[in-house]
Amino acid sequence: MGRLGEERREGLTDEELLGLKDVVLKSPPIKSRSLDALIFVVECDGKEYRIGVIGKEAYEAVKKHGYKDAQGRIHLKVPASALREKGAGWISEPRAWRWRSTSGWLRARVLSLMARRVEASFSELVRELNAHPVEVGVEVAKLVAEGTLADLGRGLLRYRSRWTAEEVKRMFTRRARLGPMFPFVDSTWNPVKGCHHACCYCYRVKYGGEGKPRLIEDAFKRRFKPGAFVFACDLSDLFAEGVPREWVVRVLEVVRAHPETLFLLLTKNPRRYNEFVDIMPHNVVLGATVETDLDHVASELSQAPPPSTRLEAMRGLEWPFKFISVEPVLRFSRRFSERIAECEPIAVAVGYDNHGHGLPEPSMEEVEGLIEELEGEGIVVVRKTIRPAWWEIRYHVEMGA
Repeated sequence: MGRLGEERREGLTDEELLGLKDVVLKSPPIKSRSLDALIFVVECDGKEYRIGVIGKEAYEAVKKHGYKDAQGRIHLKVPASALREKGAGWISEPRAWRWRSTSGWLRARVLSLMARRVEASFSELVRELNAHPVEVGVEVAKLVAEGTLADLGRGLLRYRSRWTAEEVKRMFTRRARLGPMFPFVDSTWNPVKGCHHACCYCYRVKYGGEGKPRLIEDAFKRRFKPGAFVFACDLSDLFAEGVPREWVVRVLEVVRAHPETLFLLLTKNPRRYNEFVDIMPHNVVLGATVETDLDHVASELSQAPPPSTRLEAMRGLEWPFKFISVEPVLRFSRRFSERIAECEPIAVAVGYDNHGHGLPEPSMEEVEGLIEELEGEGIVVVRKTIRPAWWEIRYHVEMGA
């Protein structure tokens, strides 16, 4: 029953339950593709619990006991007994356990991880949850609270992925082919073309990468070889503000369907990675182009977000495989290498402009110093075009050297 005089409609539809936003919940539910699970906060017997509903019966119990009030708000007031009988795993009481991560995606995946830790299939874990839902869920919460699963995101990604940090590093040090962009990639794939950043030095214009972003339907039919390194969307910025979310999701679904292939994503708007990190496939290197750490230098050449915001976004991004492209390298400050290292990239590519744009370039000595400092931090550095700055060349010509 609701409060006195409160009108409500009993029961919820699938769409209402999966689309929850402004409700009693503290976070929206997560419907996992690989797990039949919903994770959310719900009030049970007057207390708020963070729970995972496992399996169809528990899902139906939540639908049955939820209701929509006169203001259109959805409430999930579910008797604890109903969930216990239907095989719901208690993940935590918020006040009893401290989560290391607030990511709903990670809360869902911890169940999968637990199944793997005990060498059980997910169906076996479901049977165990049905038999001992509270006990099993509390054990998961204890592991997190005690820090046994510290740095859960990276640990889980390493556990689920065939790609280790060392394997990814090796991919950056090999020479797969000679190409206009990165020598370590085997091929490029462009399901989206077009970019609004209007960088004056961009090579994409020559290959149809300019203008309004557009979806290339035929590209989604492509299949990829296991063990290959594929640069996705090199003729666009997939994470630019003008690219619809559903396009990004479609691209990520193709990436997820090829777990044995490594994909590189590169953007000048890495802040948007956080919108998708909960659904990001494990076989992805998340990259950002940061040509300089001086905003005033970049602003004269591009309409992309300032380099300072890109560095800040990459610093805060929780992902095991990060990459930074310093190309074309522009005049930078003495702290540039330090700021890059703070992002904890697995690799950095450094190179001068190849197309004679007369950019505000640093000296070759400064670039060599940058590379040396990055390598000193244990970062793999991919040397692209390394040459004297155009103004150094002109000076030597004029001096007759």
